[in-house]
Amino acid sequence: MAKVLGTTSRARRPERRRWLFGGAFCAGALLAATIAVGNAAQAAPATKVPSTLWPGTTLPSRGWLSSRNGYYHLYMQRDGNLVLYRHNGSPLPLWQSDTGHHWGASLVMQRDGNLVIYYDGHPLWSSGTDHSGDAGAAFVVQNDGNMVIYSRALKAIWSSDAGMFPPLPVLSYGATGPDVVSLQHQLSALGYWVGPADGTFGDAVQQALWALQKAAGLPRTGILDSATDMALRKGVRPTIRPAAGNLVEVNLSIDLLLIVRNGKLFATLNTSTGGGYWYTSQGVSSQAITPTGVFSTFYEIDGVDVAPLGTLFRPKFFSGGDAIHGDSYVPPVPVSHGCVRVSDEAINWIWALNLDPLGGKVWVYS
Repeated sequence: MAKVLGTTSRARRPERRRWLFGGAFCAGALLAATIAVGNAAQAAPATKVPSTLWPGTTLPSRGWLSSRNGYYHLYMQRDGNLVLYRHNGSPLPLWQSDTGHHWGASLVMQRDGNLVIYYDGHPLWSSGTDHSGDAGAAFVVQNDGNMVIYSRALKAIWSSDAGMFPPLPVLSYGATGPDVVSLQHQLSALGYWVGPADGTFGDAVQQALWALQKAAGLPRTGILDSATDMALRKGVRPTIRPAAGNLVEVNLSIDLLLIVRNGKLFATLNTSTGGGYWYTSQGVSSQAITPTGVFSTFYEIDGVDVAPLGTLFRPKFFSGGDAIHGDSYVPPVPVSHGCVRVSDEAINWIWALNLDPLGGKVWVYS
């Protein structure tokens, strides 16, 4: 809970401040970071923005910190409010200090271990960590979205618990209401495509939950149970293969379609690929296997393609007769003849944003 200081606050008077990040604090690999000043008005790569505020340093107005994975940004906003956002698509606020309307306020990690927001030399908010033994502590925005102050002995002496959303009730197909809206926002913030946040638990939400459960190694129930909710609140996302630029990755080991933009994971979709069974078509027996390798999308049909093995909706072909296409039946297990199925709604979204253009790279791997 954010704490607003009054006249009886133990927050100390402003120290002499260093406006460049640095300091002698050393806490080993856990807190190691490259320190540089971030500016909220500039979109700097996450790796060049600090995750740590060292003792004796200041985060000025419009400055920001980023978790090292780039998913969480802490802004010292111009209005004086300190706000943590989860970033994936639209920013989602998770925590704030409630110190708005104090234009130009700054955040100071004091050498006594207290984290303080100052405005015109007066404290507005404090972590209250200026006890004996707290001196030399550092403030970190972690990869899980939690903000923690660590002592020199690497003991957590303050935590925001901001990375964790409140638990949601068990939700399943057909549910409606504000809890579903919250679920849709949380899935979307992690890059699991759910379409518009309309408060209805339909196929798109079920597809997104299957994708999350696959990434987390959970049973593929399509229901928001306690284990799935914990994976959601921990921010579980699949890992992409290192690649530059824009491409589509298909991870056959967990049956996920991963859209990569500028070398970073942009979106995750449930998919159903080759089921491994044998089938006969036009007198020829074949095994239902999705080919692996690096391909290019060479042909597409903006409509319905009626093929010998079935109907493909808006297919994008990448290898022979194998395509990424929409389908009304996309279970959380491999059942296709070799194509990469996604839901009809998802393929419409892929077409609308041109996420798999002609000539685009498609990397399929196990």
